Amino acid sequence: MSVVLGIIFTFLSLFQPKRKYAVWVLGIYSILVSAIAAKAFLMYFVALFILEISVIIIRGDSRTLMEYMILNTLWTKQVNKWPDLSILFTFGMNFSAPSEKQAFQEAGAKLIGEGLITETSNGQYALTIRGFEYCKKHYKKFPPEQWWPEETINEENLKMVIKTGAIGTSTDGPKKVRLDA
Repeated sequence: MSVVLGIIFTFLSLFQPKRKYAVWVLGIYSILVSAIAAKAFLMYFVALFILEISVIIIRGDSRTLMEYMILNTLWTKQVNKWPDLSILFTFGMNFSAPSEKQAFQEAGAKLIGEGLITETSNGQYALTIRGFEYCKKHYKKFPPEQWWPEETINEENLKMVIKTGAIGTSTDGPKKVRLDA
């Protein structure tokens, strides 16, 4: 039975409109089956790891869900609040579970290493110019998960951002940017 369900959900995940739901259902199912079969709490973490790897394989990229959540949150809020980059949106998270905090910090460190985000003096994350341009090119591939998902992207601001050229290519000199405190 497990193999049949795995094949069905894997097949469904190949179709873009059904992919998100197929991965969620397959993930939930695999976590439950693994935890029940092993009767061990450790299997829960193994199933989460397998789910994360399967999401990466299905998407065909190397970003973790946590990295996407950071990028998607920064992108959405930046476009909504300051699409001209006059101020950079920043945020940080406090987690009660050490494993979640570690995953957040590792994802942030990877994005900082790629030059897509920066960390402010008070430990919050903000998009860099490079990160803003990356999000501008790839935001359609981002999964819907983010913090504060009730605030969806402002379509008018998005159109304005997409229409403008690359940041830093204007002829009116360098722009002063301040970080949102």
